[in-house]
Amino acid sequence: MFADFLARNLGWISFRISKVECELRLHPGKVNDVALLAAADRVRDVAARRYRLTWYRDGWCSEALTTANAAVSRVMLLVGRARADTRAGDFLSRPRKREHLLPDDPLKLLLDAWSSGLRGAEQLTTLADELVDGRHILAGPDGSSGELCILAEGRDMA
Repeated sequence: MFADFLARNLGWISFRISKVECELRLHPGKVNDVALLAAADRVRDVAARRYRLTWYRDGWCSEALTTANAAVSRVMLLVGRARADTRAGDFLSRPRKREHLLPDDPLKLLLDAWSSGLRGAEQLTTLADELVDGRHILAGPDGSSGELCILAEGRDMA
């Protein structure tokens, strides 16, 4: 079926809607954000007695849900898990010692500057602009709440 191909390989979400049932078919690891948000809106607009969710993971799996909100929540959970599985080996997910970074690595140079006392957002932004060609965001704690916020952005991030 062509709709299965689109869902399984291209990240589309296929719908089949009747008075009784709303069925969604998707591949959680490939679905794109635009399709995901549009599907969530569409499902919430459908007044069906049953919501069937069919997803691909080493073959097609299926389950029935009784409410639109339960269907949307389940889709979001499946997509979130699939995305977490694909990010398992990211650099940011495991610690790295500074001494294992190459001497000219921009991250090492920024950490060295920080360690030597360079603290101001303006100074760090200037250095980061030089090291990573303006592609950076400088984040730090908000003075009043202590929550993380963007302090500055590189010249190419605006």
